[in-house]
Amino acid sequence: GYTVSPDGKLIAVLEGFHIQKVWGFDSSIEIADLGQIPKELQYPYRLVRLSPDGTKVVRAIELNDPDPKRRDHRIEVVSVQSGRVTFTHLSTELHAFEFSGDGGRLAIAEGDRIMIVRPDSGEEITTVNVLQSGVTDMSLDQYGEILCAVSADQQLVTLWNVGTSNVLATFKTVHADVVRVAISPTARWLAIATSDGNVQVWDLAGAQQELQNVGLEWQE
Repeated sequence: GYTVSPDGKLIAVLEGFHIQKVWGFDSSIEIADLGQIPKELQYPYRLVRLSPDGTKVVRAIELNDPDPKRRDHRIEVVSVQSGRVTFTHLSTELHAFEFSGDGGRLAIAEGDRIMIVRPDSGEEITTVNVLQSGVTDMSLDQYGEILCAVSADQQLVTLWNVGTSNVLATFKTVHADVVRVAISPTARWLAIATSDGNVQVWDLAGAQQELQNVGLEWQE
């Protein structure tokens, strides 16, 4: 597993099942060695993300559980500079995780909920329930105030206000499954990529105005 920082300057790589390192993308200089994963965590789950500023790595490690039906994971946020783990969370049904644009918030999708935390401290900000069990992709705006996610049926995209946990809107595609979603830093635009190769771009400010024009509210 690997991930590239949004500015394209750093790449973090899980080598085999044990070592995670961070390199400068252009120079190939090793920036950090985040160490050997403990032997009791035998099968790292190949999911890793760099924070937008390249200072933190979040990784999910599959626990060596004797019950084959369980897929427990330990999520760790690690400082690239010091290698110190700043936050740990045990997840029993992990789907995905994603940083906000400024790296100040981390969304963790597990089971039928999405939890928003501060990656430096692990402080929980809020939790929202997904409309369908499971999340295949999600995105936060610049400051982690608006969250969008694709449900497990891959045809429904839901938009939440993180501060109130209210559902702002849902978007459903008819002819193809949604494979990726992305919200712009200002939360003005929502891009939805579908399995037939199309990308839909929604003007969220325009959608809000249209609701108001017909006497409906955009619930904050």
